[in-house]
Amino acid sequence: MKNLEIGQMVNVNFGKANMVFESEIVDIATNGVWVDHPELRGEDMLYIDLTVPSNSVEAIVEAKREVYKEMEMKEAKKVIQKAFKWEEDDITVSVKVYDCFDSYPEDQQSYDVEIQWAIGDDEYTDCVVVDSYYSNIEGDDVSLKDAVKRAKSVLRTVKGWFNGDDQVTVNNNVEVYHA
Repeated sequence: MKNLEIGQMVNVNFGKANMVFESEIVDIATNGVWVDHPELRGEDMLYIDLTVPSNSVEAIVEAKREVYKEMEMKEAKKVIQKAFKWEEDDITVSVKVYDCFDSYPEDQQSYDVEIQWAIGDDEYTDCVVVDSYYSNIEGDDVSLKDAVKRAKSVLRTVKGWFNGDDQVTVNNNVEVYHA
């Protein structure tokens, strides 16, 4: 029952009556909570005994999403061209989405859109981060979808930069990876 507060919106699974609904916490008891009745809003309450295994109450977490532009594409191109300037080995460029969840100091999901490159036989040489998508929900599908969509746009741009360059190979797919 930690993190539950009076007035908080919750998802309720009332197993005894086989009911699943959204409601508001009206009061908190020792072993359960009183919630607003799903059909008689404001007129009646239901007691959800949380010692019963089939009952559950979960707080509804509202998503907070932010997008940060870490580096303009023009600047990214300059950084990459400088890194490639004197290279004689073949270079492989990839656009990837780095999926990271950090619980300190608060829960934060991030998806970084990266342009990575590998020189010669290396798997990874360096990268630039062009955009970061942040959310307070672990595994946030909306932020991931937005990051992948942006990565596909970045990939089209990167392919244009190296079109006709025999030394540089650009991978055709966007990859999502975890460290």
